[in-house]
Amino acid sequence: MVPGRRHRGVPRGDPRRRGSPGKLKAAARRWAFGKFGRADPSIDVDLDDPALAADRAILGIEIEDDDEEYEDAKPETSADDFDVWAPNWAAVTAFLALDTQWRVVARWGGGFVYLGLDYPAVDVVLRRRKADEATFDDLRLMEGAAIEVLNELVDEAKPEE
Repeated sequence: MVPGRRHRGVPRGDPRRRGSPGKLKAAARRWAFGKFGRADPSIDVDLDDPALAADRAILGIEIEDDDEEYEDAKPETSADDFDVWAPNWAAVTAFLALDTQWRVVARWGGGFVYLGLDYPAVDVVLRRRKADEATFDDLRLMEGAAIEVLNELVDEAKPEE
């Protein structure tokens, strides 16, 4: 994977910004909800947000509530987009590369449980990317956030007996 390349829903962030608590966990939650075709309910998009308004002003974009054309227009970004800051980029792209490397076990009576990432596969991916220990630590943080969401969604999808 090329570090400058965008992943759907994961645009690369501004390298000058430094970590806000929870960015990696939020990225993992978005990925986990996306696996089930759902949006993270903890994300609230406010078009009147002053930061978004400032960005629109810089770009010369005007939004009028009564504008019929706006309803048909596709925005350049969507609620699925998620900025990733440069210090987190290695962990997020490694996490995405491990998409198919989850250990899952069947549950008695139906359903299944996500146990976590397959660590031999994690080792291969991280070595091939020449990742450092910090990337591994970040990856484990993301894994924990994703497991929480994945198992919650599996439980919701389990048919009632």
